[in-house]
Amino acid sequence: MRSFLSALVLATLALLPAACANSTAQSTLETQPPKADTLHQLFADSDEDSLKLNPIGALFRGDSRYVGQFGDYISNDYIEQSKRNLDSDWKRLRAIDQTSLSGQDQIAYQVFEYQTRMGREFLESDLIALSIVRPINHFNGLHTQYPDINSGKSAAQYKTVADYENGLTRMEGFATYLDRCIVRMKEGLKTGVVETKLTVKQMITQFDDLIAQGVEKSPFWQPASLFPDTISKPDRMRLGAAYRAMLEQKLIPSYTRVRTFLKNTYLAKARRGVGLVYMRGGKKLYSYLTRQETTTNLTPTEIHAMGLKEVSRIKDEMEAVRKSVGFKGNL
Repeated sequence: MRSFLSALVLATLALLPAACANSTAQSTLETQPPKADTLHQLFADSDEDSLKLNPIGALFRGDSRYVGQFGDYISNDYIEQSKRNLDSDWKRLRAIDQTSLSGQDQIAYQVFEYQTRMGREFLESDLIALSIVRPINHFNGLHTQYPDINSGKSAAQYKTVADYENGLTRMEGFATYLDRCIVRMKEGLKTGVVETKLTVKQMITQFDDLIAQGVEKSPFWQPASLFPDTISKPDRMRLGAAYRAMLEQKLIPSYTRVRTFLKNTYLAKARRGVGLVYMRGGKKLYSYLTRQETTTNLTPTEIHAMGLKEVSRIKDEMEAVRKSVGFKGNL
């Protein structure tokens, strides 16, 4: 969520329902009450809906049904469908009597409830507007992550002609995504919600490096340089030419457009302060992230005070030990 997609709340949600479902997998189905079956079906349906929206998540799961899709991720349609999915999950979950479930299923219920509630809050408030206009940064971003994913040495497999053709389709989708990132960042310039100058400078360097790789040093080229023996020579020639054209005509130009935008337009308007406190709406987003990460309703101030108190307690105990052993130095 710190950068809307890569660590982003929605892409991550692609994997969450499955975690809940797996937590109930060891239950004996024959002894489960009907409500448990309803809960498990909700987990399965929610997981399926998420995979459809997040084909990269499916790729990491080894699910090949969406292997020819890159995904949408930052369009309005994606957000609206995510809202509909979460609203449906919430309605179905609340119709299940939690007290009728076994202890293990009650835990799964509560985890799923928490994830769904936090997701709905994020999408139904202005928090989404504070995040989607910052789709990438130097630490989290598909601009640096996806080349490795599609390299043949990660989640994407290259064993058949179809695998290579699916790789091309995903690459085209990735190029479209990069151009959409520019559109979103332009929206952020209008609303005053922007990344930091420090972040932007590092992103510019990242894009410089990606562009400098050219074709044959790009991770995207690696599958075309390592064809398996099962791929015929004519197919190798055709696919190699297609991968080269994709890089030269679409991916590298997309990288270049983002880099040019960041350097010539965005950097001058990026914020100087590094923390979210310096960003418009940043305090609200930071408060949400604090609750999301700690699974509590404590404020950042309360958590900071708790930390200071704990440090003081530990220091006092260490001081007592120092005195008890007669150590004359300081801590």
